[in-house]
Amino acid sequence: MVVERKELIESVSIDPERPCRGQGVRVIVSLKPEARDAKVAIAGRAGSAAVLHFDRRGRRRIGIVARDWGSGMQIEKRVVRVRDCQSEEARIEVQPIADTRVALRWTGAPQDGAGSGYRWDLGDGSVVTTQEPFLVHDYALASQPRATASWIVEAQPPGGGPAARAAVAIANPWWLASRGSVHWLRARSQPFARRGAGDDAADLLSMEVAGDAIVPRLDRVSVRGFACSDLDRVLTAELPVSTLSRDDLRREGWTAVEVAVPRSVWAEPVCRIEARLHGRTVRGKPAIAMAAAEIAPANARRRVAEPALLDRLREARTRFGRGRISEADLRMLAAERGASPNRR
Repeated sequence: MVVERKELIESVSIDPERPCRGQGVRVIVSLKPEARDAKVAIAGRAGSAAVLHFDRRGRRRIGIVARDWGSGMQIEKRVVRVRDCQSEEARIEVQPIADTRVALRWTGAPQDGAGSGYRWDLGDGSVVTTQEPFLVHDYALASQPRATASWIVEAQPPGGGPAARAAVAIANPWWLASRGSVHWLRARSQPFARRGAGDDAADLLSMEVAGDAIVPRLDRVSVRGFACSDLDRVLTAELPVSTLSRDDLRREGWTAVEVAVPRSVWAEPVCRIEARLHGRTVRGKPAIAMAAAEIAPANARRRVAEPALLDRLREARTRFGRGRISEADLRMLAAERGASPNRR
């Protein structure tokens, strides 16, 4: 493939231009309007914005590549001069705490001058004054147009001493969610359990859905059942959100959700159920969490492939003299044999 040189990059900004060793350097590449769909990599990292760190002093080169969806490409190089900063020189330490929260600490020589405190310009339009040389701040990501959101923080100590600057970078799930047609939520499940009897019988699926700051609630449930007589035959049903034990999701960690699937929704017994929990991101895009599990429906025959389990079923039927073998029967036989029963 022949590569054609094209002018795709409009500008490159680097801040700070003369960083200290280990200090974050924010690099932002702006594309020309006609090349807004071009792919960009900064120092080998995909994306039009990046925060880089250099551990050695001297001249350091930054390679920038922009490529359109055809054969057009532009390669640029920028140089930053990394210096050794004195221990008493003003600096800002950046420590991520949570998805959108960072801790900032001003370091440097003690400040004896009178003043109203440390003045923080946080780069997102917020200006805060603190009496102590540290601050915890939450950044808003919804309006950031890149996969990595970044800001330049500037701190001014009391008495008008030298200011310090630092780059803050946060992965932006809002932008990532906006790139696909569906936002998938991570989920894990446990086997189904039975609840109730008769017309009120239901299969209960216990799920855990990963916390997601951009999907606050669930609004409906869709289920698919795979018929015991023919697993290739799929039955479908739509359920109200009231079948869930809860419809709100935590911002972090895992949220436990139970799905009650009434047996009355199926025209015939099913041996496998797949549940999809539907919601929407704060920008209105569909979001889905999916889990599936095997079940053992009442009054449904199922082929047993494991020889050991088949032997126990035959022995149980001979001993107890009835056609239907219960879980308790299998456990009794397993205990006598010193083995664990296979659950079906």
